[in-house]
Amino acid sequence: MRVKQRLNNNAIVIYDEQNDTEKIAIGKGLGFQSRINERIDSAQIEKLFIIENKITYSKFAQILKSIPEEYITLSEEIISHAEEILKSALNIHIHISLTDHIAFAIERLRAGIPINNKLLTEIKILYKEEYAIGQWAKQRIEDKLHMSIPEDEAGFIALHIHSAKLNQSEISSSLRIPTIIKGVIDLIEKDFRIRIDDQTIAYHRLITHLQFTLQRLNSGQTLHEIDQDIFMIIQQKYQREFACAIKIGLYLKKEYGISLPEAELGYMSMHIKTITSRTGD
Repeated sequence: MRVKQRLNNNAIVIYDEQNDTEKIAIGKGLGFQSRINERIDSAQIEKLFIIENKITYSKFAQILKSIPEEYITLSEEIISHAEEILKSALNIHIHISLTDHIAFAIERLRAGIPINNKLLTEIKILYKEEYAIGQWAKQRIEDKLHMSIPEDEAGFIALHIHSAKLNQSEISSSLRIPTIIKGVIDLIEKDFRIRIDDQTIAYHRLITHLQFTLQRLNSGQTLHEIDQDIFMIIQQKYQREFACAIKIGLYLKKEYGISLPEAELGYMSMHIKTITSRTGD
């Protein structure tokens, strides 16, 4: 393997003559020590990336050249920590997306622009393992850069980790369920004119139930049925809650094309009853 291009002090592009491929190699001081066309000792390489997609390859190389190396190092530390905790390799695209995100977030904070994650509560509940990694990353950034990082940023990092864990290159899929759930919670709060306490067991149960329901509907799996006699009792006893459940069903259909079965309206009504009866006006 020979050095083809220096990207920064710790990253280079190498040419593998045996396989006739270009690869991106990362290692401490690797770019600083290397010269074009000289052979590289594989023992110096800490991470080696084979990126077949030319657009992805170009983006990664550009990031390594343009973003401060301390941000790249932090991102790689976070990714390594995540893979160790999750015991699984993450989608290679996270080396681009997370690095770019962290660099942008740090620059925003240094410019005095606040970071606001409106889905933070839902992320904490839905992606607990990834959020714990996000908290570790938050502390790591603070220790390395001697600056305060908001909890909201831990939530954004968690989304990147979750997407990469699912082998997705973009975080849009990971955002979908938290976004839908927040819309449902907002609708309940508006309908009952209350502020729901997100620290209660009832809230966590509702979030978990919604996640389970959305995942099963998305994968085409059937949901639990409900006894018709019980369903009729729910309609009669929890009229206001059932009316809210119908509104939620209409909202999901209009905004996301999701059709809630009749039984789910009944289960939703019971969850709404529980969560609203434990929340003060």
